Amino acid sequence: MTTNTSTQPPALDKVWTLAEVAEYLQITERTAQRLMQMNQLPCIRVGHSVRFHPLNIAELVRCGGKLLTVPAKPPTTCAT
Repeated sequence: MTTNTSTQPPALDKVWTLAEVAEYLQITERTAQRLMQMNQLPCIRVGHSVRFHPLNIAELVRCGGKLLTVPAKPPTTCAT
């Protein structure tokens, strides 16, 4: 498994870990975890692990952090 450097963002063709999402959003892992627990950061739960779909996270950023729902698939609309 390769590690990300600050000059290269996480790949869009795979699911991201909490650390990769935190790096992409430029927040701490603890903040990302709190946002996830408050259902403000869309995630996929796999057993005890959580993963994040990069398109969901990119859409969250595009919408200014407001989604109508926490999506199970890539979102198409933003909350107003």
